Formats: sequence, C-alpha cells, structure tokens
Amino acid sequence: MKTQRTQNDLDTNLLLKLYHELRYVHPVEKTHFDFAEDDFIESSSECYAIWGNNQVCNNCISMRALKENKVAMKFEYLNQRVYLITAMPETKNNRVLELIRDVTDEYIIEKLETMSEVMIIQKLESLNKEVITDNLTKLYNRKFLEERLPYDLTRAFSNQLPISIVMVDIDHFKAINDTYGHTMGDQVLVELAAIIRSSIRSEDDWAVRYGGEEFLLYVYNIDSKLLYEKMETLRKLVENNLFCKGTSDIHLTISCGLQNQYIAEESDIQDMYKYIKKADDALYEAKKNGRNRCVIK
Repeated sequence: MKTQRTQNDLDTNLLLKLYHELRYVHPVEKTHFDFAEDDFIESSSECYAIWGNNQVCNNCISMRALKENKVAMKFEYLNQRVYLITAMPETKNNRVLELIRDVTDEYIIEKLETMSEVMIIQKLESLNKEVITDNLTKLYNRKFLEERLPYDLTRAFSNQLPISIVMVDIDHFKAINDTYGHTMGDQVLVELAAIIRSSIRSEDDWAVRYGGEEFLLYVYNIDSKLLYEKMETLRKLVENNLFCKGTSDIHLTISCGLQNQYIAEESDIQDMYKYIKKADDALYEAKKNGRNRCVIK
C-alpha cells in the first residue's frame, strides 16, 4: 500500500482529539488515504464507499472544495449515526483533507431515534443546503466557526504561529433600521459582507456572520502590527464607502476588536471561545471609547 505524507504544518495527534477520523481524498480519481499508525495509508476502496455508497456521491464536498478552493461541509448518515465532514482543500496537491466527526449526540436532529431512515436522510439533505453559509450575507455561519476554528488553532499551536481573531460590529445599526427600514438594513449587511470578503486572503483567512450586525474574522499567521494595519484599512474603507447607493445613500462606521497571540498550551485549543471573548472585550473597549476605531489586545 502506498502512503501519503501529511502537510508539514499538520499535527495529526492533536486533530484526532478533535475529530474521529482523518483521511486524504483525491476527488478526481476517487482514491483516498486513511490515517492509521501515524501515517496515511491508501485504501483499496473508492472514497465514497465509506458512506455505504456504490456510486459517486451526488453532493461530493471534496470535489466542490477542490474546485472552489474553499472549505466545504456536509452531514452523512450511516449505521444510525450522524457524521459531519469538513473538507479542507490542498489545491497544489490536488487533494482534500477530510475531517470526520460523529455529531449524533449533539442534537443535530432532535428525536433521532423516533425517525425513519428516509426521514433522517431528508432532514440531513435539508441541513446540508444551509450547513455553513449565512443565507443573507453568503459569508460563513456559526456552524462553520465551530468546526473550522479548532483546526486552525491546532495548526497555529503545532507551528508556533500567532492566531488572530477580529470582532467587527456596525456602529448604531439600530438607527439604520429605524430610519431606512429593515430591507435597507439587510442590504447594508450584504454590502458590508462583500467588503469584508474582499479584504481577506482567500486561502487561510475567513469571515463569519457571528450574529445580527456582528462579524468574526480569522486571520492566519500575521503579527499584531500588520493585523492592526489591515483592520484599520478595512475600517477606513467602510467609513468612506456609500451604502445602498442610489436609493438611500447610507454612511456608516464599524468598530473592531482585535486579539493576536500565540497558543501556550495544547489544552488551550479545547476552549476556542476564550480567544473570541478576548476579541469581544477589545470590541467593547472600542465601542466604549467612541466607536469607529480598532482596539487590539
């Protein structure tokens, strides 16, 4: 059997504490390498056989992840268990790292034991349509955050690289809704999301609609000075932009809370929300000190 080496920035021992199974998939050839005994060993079966299929999956996320060069996720059901698969593309190697986690006990589907297999599959197909994308802004959603951030924290710790999380909040967003209406408010969110998307690197950085008018950005391997400069550029871009142009011509500003640090202990990876809280505390300070500013901790 052939073996396939991991990336030099991937600590499989740490990842196996977060996910139940790891494997590399070559979605074009439908071959896969399963992790066993500290290495990835080529399997004799096609990649889709793991889910009990005898033909190519209709919703092949590894192919989608490779083509679009971005993370994809989906749910699968097998032997009365629900799994969440996260597909991480490596376009230069023409392969995808799949992180597989059993989420049956996380109440993805309530009253699972009372449902037929057909009903469960239909429900998962519905969930797969909305699993990681915010319907309004088309940025990632909280489910993506919960699955992706542990991976990025593991990668940063393994290579002793800094992690950066940024909380972005629209200043006085309620006043925008009250003055122009919720339809215009939604349009503001869509346009701001587009600005945020254009301001981050496509491969390693990502942005999430965290809730309402609040966004979370993850920025990979950047020092605090460059992070601050990058977010100041974003803040000024928003301040100088005209939203809903031609209909309402809305001006707005954002406040940004930044956190940048190294992960000291492996155990710190388990609590990703403490890093988010640190960025959120910085955001609170930015709001308290007058808004339309960046604060870094």
